[in-house]
Amino acid sequence: MKPLVAVNVDLRDFPYMPLDVVRLRDSRLAAVTSGEGFRCAVLLWCASWHQLPAGSLPNDDALLSQYAGFGRSLREWKRHKAEAMHGWELCDDGRWYHATVAEKALEAWAQKLYQRYRTECSRIKKAAQRADVSPVYPTFEQWEAHYLSSGQERWCADPVPRLVPGDIEHVPRDKGETSPGTSDLRPPGQTKPVPRDTPGVSPGKCAPREGKETFKSKSITPEFLKHTESHLSARASTMDGGAIVEPTVAGRACRLMREAGCVSTNPHHVDLVAALAEGVTPEALAETVREALARSPPIAKPFAWAVATARGRHAAGPSEFPGVPRETDQPRESLVDRNARRAAEILGRAAAGESSCTGHAGPPLARSPGGLGAQMDLDAR
Repeated sequence: MKPLVAVNVDLRDFPYMPLDVVRLRDSRLAAVTSGEGFRCAVLLWCASWHQLPAGSLPNDDALLSQYAGFGRSLREWKRHKAEAMHGWELCDDGRWYHATVAEKALEAWAQKLYQRYRTECSRIKKAAQRADVSPVYPTFEQWEAHYLSSGQERWCADPVPRLVPGDIEHVPRDKGETSPGTSDLRPPGQTKPVPRDTPGVSPGKCAPREGKETFKSKSITPEFLKHTESHLSARASTMDGGAIVEPTVAGRACRLMREAGCVSTNPHHVDLVAALAEGVTPEALAETVREALARSPPIAKPFAWAVATARGRHAAGPSEFPGVPRETDQPRESLVDRNARRAAEILGRAAAGESSCTGHAGPPLARSPGGLGAQMDLDAR
């Protein structure tokens, strides 16, 4: 008798085995065997699930005794062997096969192969998007024959052209509800379009290359940002049939802010969009970023600070006298400095009154009941 399962069926990475409840409940095994024989039979099913090929057992009483839970007690195993091996048949390859277990193993193996096939189709789709070509999918039968003959999951019958070295390797944002190239050429069995699942690259950011260096790295410099911006602008100029794509106001503001030294920007930020709608100019935002970075210590989040500060200054309007900073721009006097200044003024007036007391025609200086401290507390209030 030929083996019921091919030799390459491997389910050792499947921790669960399907159990047909009604089929087992109404089977002859559950009706006529003893409790010990039923226990051994179920344990042998579980052991065969992770054998190679799946659904088979070796023709060795010592191993079968171990699998059935008797350990080295071959005498106990032989007492229950007839009941435990119910439904098993010895095939030409010298191994035992159970028809029901083999059926479940083949179903699980087919699901495993189909999942690997879908994973390979996804890889082909992404590679085609990067190369800007239409994807070509193999059928499941073609891929299965290739996998069983070569042992390789990667489909290489029609290789997709590789990217030019040095290019920014990111998948562009899908422009419609369906990914490019998948409306007419879908993998077999796929009935619905593939939704958009690839995030786009926002202005000023590029996909990280191989390695750990990203835009959050400490090695990012303004020169690197300018170089990246010029590279992206050169790529954008070739879009839409060669017509130059003009940046939006928010994109221009972010570019000026990055040139001013702000590493992280977001053209879709709600505060930035609101500031531009209120009339704040990109140049004003860039100048505010320079002011934030020139402080000691520099502002930790210059983008948010610059947007909020520029909006506040724009809402306050221009200063009354040209060249004179507005009151909101001047640093506020602290409570300690104010008390010290008031104390100096009071002491100065007191000293001036004592030095001219002989020729003073007016009433003497009145002292406050609480002294200088009370006067300073009143000023603080």
